[in-house]
Amino acid sequence: MERDWRTAVIRLRDVKQYRTMPVEAMHLADQYMLVVACFGNVEVSRNQSTVSLREQEWCLIQPGDTYQLKKIERVSIIFSFQLYEEREEGIFSELDDQEFSVKEGRLEQQSDINHLIERDFHWQQVEFQELLYRCLETKEVRGSYGVQAVKEWIEQHPYERYRLADLAKYSGLHPSYLSEAFKEQIGKTIQRFTTEVKMAEGKRMLQLTSYTMKEVAVRLGYEDEFYFSRKFKKETGLSPSQYRLKKQLKIIAYDMDVLGDLIALGHIPFGAPMHPKWTKSYYESYQEDIPIHLSAYKANQDWRANLAQVIASKPDLVFAKRTLSQTEKDGLTEALPNVFKIGEGHWKAQLHQVAEAIGATNEAKRFLEDYEDKAADCQRLVSEKSFSHPVIVRITSEGMSLYSNEGIKSIFADVGVKWGIRCQEVTMVQLAEMQPEMLWVLCLRDRKTSHFYEQLQHTTEWHALSAVRNDQVHMLSSDTWFENSASAQLRKLLFLQSQLESM
Repeated sequence: MERDWRTAVIRLRDVKQYRTMPVEAMHLADQYMLVVACFGNVEVSRNQSTVSLREQEWCLIQPGDTYQLKKIERVSIIFSFQLYEEREEGIFSELDDQEFSVKEGRLEQQSDINHLIERDFHWQQVEFQELLYRCLETKEVRGSYGVQAVKEWIEQHPYERYRLADLAKYSGLHPSYLSEAFKEQIGKTIQRFTTEVKMAEGKRMLQLTSYTMKEVAVRLGYEDEFYFSRKFKKETGLSPSQYRLKKQLKIIAYDMDVLGDLIALGHIPFGAPMHPKWTKSYYESYQEDIPIHLSAYKANQDWRANLAQVIASKPDLVFAKRTLSQTEKDGLTEALPNVFKIGEGHWKAQLHQVAEAIGATNEAKRFLEDYEDKAADCQRLVSEKSFSHPVIVRITSEGMSLYSNEGIKSIFADVGVKWGIRCQEVTMVQLAEMQPEMLWVLCLRDRKTSHFYEQLQHTTEWHALSAVRNDQVHMLSSDTWFENSASAQLRKLLFLQSQLESM
């Protein structure tokens, strides 16, 4: 929402300093954050883009953004803060939808921000307000800001034809500098990135419209439809007509587990839950190939919006695997008679159900044969290394618990490891009594949980654990270990294999 941030009350909540320490997983922001590279460089992944900060450069992260710090060199600081506005006299409410016109920049004057970490909280609060004002009112545009502006412009204008000089003028950067900076920060040339954007839009048009090949080519800025066809085939392995034919059957994966089964069968659905955190592995690989992105937020909290999207897309088939509320189930089945509800049972049986429904039984057979071969390799490693099962703990802001689910039980059964762990709360004393040789951690990525886990890692009891002393603590990805699909099971198996091989 567009409003003047200067009318808000600013409260600094936390100041953290990072020194050459990468964050292991993507986080979901639940407050505003100002990331400043004090000395050296830091790379920040924010939603779908990456920002490279050099010394004295900064960027903003706001609530609801997914973010990750990577390639930290020397010193960077994150200031976490919140905004409040006065609704009634003396009554303030928290803001989490403030839109800033500038989200990254460079401090105009050299500034030793690092000293803020040493100040008491009162002075941190005072000096941060001045720092935020200096950042948001800066007139100096940093090179990576210009690069991000060009990247976003290309993404928003896939139909345009343009020259490097046009992009340079738009960014305020010299053409040769823009070319070099774009490749350095985005990891590909402007021409390569432009081609990818145009091909992604071409896929969307081939799936969602009835345009002829020539019409698609012209709309994407290609005068020669045969040139477009050759380029499309080079990028996708299929001609435009082959791609359209393959995508004619509109299948919606209503939840992540079904998406994982369809991917295992080599079938990319027309619609599925897509999110850079909650369905991270699928999002990174298939976001451009799946035109309908359903919400994946908090176990389908947005199911009404999802249902509206599914109905509007007029699918041929909708697969639902997870347990639905009665209201949600009624909404699906009343509007869509072609909903295929996967029955409960082992994931391999569920994969066969999906395969039979879409005529992919041969693909299911090949996937399972490959899976069994890898499971046999793991069995040999388990036997050779006298491997005993790891302890898996789930950490939330509330505390710590032993964790298990059907997918985890199945993996260990497939490799011949006895698994008797049940989900239950556990204390550090109880965990110490178990003395796990290997500890796998599922840690929720909200602010309170991260703070709790950070405190836990500084306790004497934590450092007394044999798994901690022997450097055998491994973070697990929630989008894999909470999922019960064929694709997720294969990823779990490959993770287990890598752990066994490293022992």
